[in-house]
This record gives sequence, C-alpha cells and structure tokens, in this order.
Amino acid sequence: MGVRTTEPTELASGVWRLGTDLVNWYLVEDGGRLTVVDAGAPKYQPQLDVALGWLGRSVGDLAAIVLTHADSDHTGFAEALREETGVPVYVHADDESLAATGKPYGKNEASFLPYLRYQHTWRLLAHLAGAGAMKPKPIRELTTYADGETLDVPGRPRVIHMPGHTSGHCACTSRGRARWWSATSCARSMR
Repeated sequence: MGVRTTEPTELASGVWRLGTDLVNWYLVEDGGRLTVVDAGAPKYQPQLDVALGWLGRSVGDLAAIVLTHADSDHTGFAEALREETGVPVYVHADDESLAATGKPYGKNEASFLPYLRYQHTWRLLAHLAGAGAMKPKPIRELTTYADGETLDVPGRPRVIHMPGHTSGHCACTSRGRARWWSATSCARSMR
C-alpha cells in the first residue's frame, strides 16, 4: 500500500500541515516570516518548495526550523535547509546529541520490538526507508531550548518538555492561534 502525500492544509490562521498520511511537518506564518516545525523525512524537502509557491513565499521568508524531537522522521531535511538558507535549527537540549549524531542520549521508549507485530509499523518503516529517514543527516549547527521557553521565531512557540519518546521530546504551543504538537504525541491540532 502506497503512502499518500497530503495537500497543504491550513489548521488555523497561519499554521499549515504538510507531509504524508504517515508523517507530518508544519509551516507557521507570523509577521510575513515562516517557521518550519519538524522537517519530515529527507525526501520531503520538495514539499517545502511547493508549499512556498502555493503561499506566494520563498525560502528567503524562512526564519527558523524548530524540531519537536530529533527522530529521523522529524529531522529529515533540516540540515539541507540549514545549509541552503542559514536558518537556525532549534532542538531541546536533551535531543542535541541525537540531532547532531543520530545516536540517542539518555533513556528513550522501551523496546521497539512489540510494534513489529503491526502491519502499520512495517508500512511506516518501508516508507521511511524509501524517504531517506533510515540514515539521518547530522545537523552540524543547533540552537538548544529548554522547557518553558518561548522561542523568538515566527509563531513564538512556547516549549513543553514531554520526555519519553525521546529524551528531548517536546510539544509547542502558540498563544492566540492553534497549538501544534509533535505529530508523534498528538495527531490533530487543538484550537
């Protein structure tokens, strides 16, 4: 069964969901500038160009990349975009090592093995392999954040540390607009 690329969907004013039916990433527009929230898989980068064109924007409008955690289906095209544009990449301090090396630091979820009994897991793994997420590109320059911080990027997300999935797993909320969460912890926008 194939994986469907989703159309850009506006969840709330200035908050756009992109990705596939398996992995989401987001664009947040605020004051004419954009924040990429998570960066999907490496082969999702062309979706950014499509979305920017659809929104009448360019890569020059990008101000930041905020990672809700550093699994490879969230770091995806972050380093390539950082290299291309020079925009900073933000990640929780507890996931800095994972983002920089692809190797986790600290305790993560329990064994992945029980999930292998589900067909959906195999579908996701096959998709991630085909989308380049099995060999994450290390992010060479990172800006770390901590629980409770409000990041000075478009959307001004406030960080909520939710360790478990990874040590630095976080959700971000933005006052006055839809809250966006790590797609791993919550699949829908909350108003």
